[in-house]
Formats: sequence, structure tokens, C-alpha cells
Amino acid sequence: MRGRYESFAAPDSVAFVGCSAGASAVVVTEAARASVRYSNADTVVVAVGDSPSNLLTEQFAREGLVNWGIGSVLEDVTGWPNATEHLSENLLSEAMGAVFSRHPSVQFAFYTRTADATQLFQYQTMGGMVDGLSDADAMKVWNRQNLAMLESLQSAHSNFRIFVAEGAGHCAMTFDSALTNDGFKEWVEALLLRGTSSGAGASSDNPPGVTCGTQCDALPSCCTFWSTCTSVLPR
Repeated sequence: MRGRYESFAAPDSVAFVGCSAGASAVVVTEAARASVRYSNADTVVVAVGDSPSNLLTEQFAREGLVNWGIGSVLEDVTGWPNATEHLSENLLSEAMGAVFSRHPSVQFAFYTRTADATQLFQYQTMGGMVDGLSDADAMKVWNRQNLAMLESLQSAHSNFRIFVAEGAGHCAMTFDSALTNDGFKEWVEALLLRGTSSGAGASSDNPPGVTCGTQCDALPSCCTFWSTCTSVLPR
């Protein structure tokens, strides 16, 4: 870590942006490490992930991820004494929650879409939803699980924010398509320019609402700027 940041003694801010697997893993772990590196400085650390691959299966967590040797990395950034005790389908959500709690000065955020076929394919490749669902029904199930996980994390951690855009797409935040969503420009600017929502210069005003898909139409308290659906349909 010293070698990675030695050329940046104490910058005003550091932003990590990644997509897909690089959204859920690289962005979160590197932001955590940067937070430790600049703990004695006034550096604002922000991490924004696009289309994070959040959903795992039990089998992949126990048999696939261990082959990548991620145990020591998880223990480093989460503070867990033994990462193997967390090898389940909830591994990523538990790890991210631990990172968010351990590094409260970092502003973490995810951008996702309601019909991300790439994320669905990755989940199915790991063995998720192998019960003969149609593509449309499988997408609905994936979306509900994804939104439920993200909403749970956001409700529990004030330094984690989500933006849910309706429609298809993967890793679209880095392209102009993300800017077509009402409120996205303001959302990402607030993250990158102000840091944590409770920090200096942060706005206490609620920015305009955004859409998070037709599945929200019948649900209350849905689709505000800082939150996606507060209640989602069960699996």
C-alpha cells in the first residue's frame, strides 16, 4: 500500500470509479485502503461503482472465490479475523457492510439498472436461479434481490448511497447514457465534489426523485434520490 500511494502525499480528494466486478470489489477495497493511508490527512475519499456484481451463490462463494485467494484481502479491509467463516451467498453484502462501518469517512456509492442482462448472466453462470424461469421472470427475480440487498446496505450505512436507473444496460455510468437519467448528474457531482453527505459543504436538501422501474409503481415511499424502493417484493 505504501508503494501504491507514495506519489500522492496528501491530495485534496481521491476518487475510485469502477464497473462490474471492479465496482463491488476493487472500488470498495481500494477506497478502504486509501482511507487508512490518508487517515491523518484531510483527504476526501470517494468510491463510486457502476453495475456492481453483488449477487453470489453459496456454491460459488465456497468453491469459486476461494480459488482467487481473496481471504487475506477480505480480512485486511473488513477486519475479519477469519474470512472463511463468511463464505456464503451473503459474502459480498456482509463484506461491504463491514467495510462501510470500518471506514465511515469514505463515501461509497453504486449505480445500477433494473434490467442488467450481464449481471443476470453472471449470477446464472454461478448457478443462481436454475429452476427454468423465463428470461423475463429471471430478470425480475434478480432485480428484486439486487434492490433488496442494496436497500438494506443503504438503510444501515449513512456513507453508502445508490442510484437506480430504469432499463437495460451494464457499466453505463461512464458513458452518456447515464446522464439521460433525471438527477444522475447532480447525484454523482454531489458525491465527487462534496464527499460524504454529512461532511463539510454537503447539502441537506433532497435532490429531485429518480425512477427505479415499473416494479416500484405500487410500492410506497419509493424512488427518492437518496434511496431506492424502501420495500421490495420477496424472492
